[in-house]
Amino acid sequence: MNSLVNCYECGTRVHELSPRSRCCQCEYGHSKFNLRENVEHLRENVELRERIEELEQWIAAIADDHPQIPDWIRQSARSLLAKGAK
Repeated sequence: MNSLVNCYECGTRVHELSPRSRCCQCEYGHSKFNLRENVEHLRENVELRERIEELEQWIAAIADDHPQIPDWIRQSARSLLAKGAK
């Protein structure tokens, strides 16, 4: 079984492993790209979680009984905290 086909990315002759075979170089480059992209998304997720925690702390501070904050704002903050707990 010597079925060589062209790599669909760079044109190098490769053994056909699947209908869209890639050479090892292109496969490695593609996996490195995916890894970088996944790490970037993980960083974004961590930053978003940290921001959400900061906002939850800020809302919790508003929900506390501070005489300078109107009742309706404190009640809204408590509602947001209750929704977030679900």
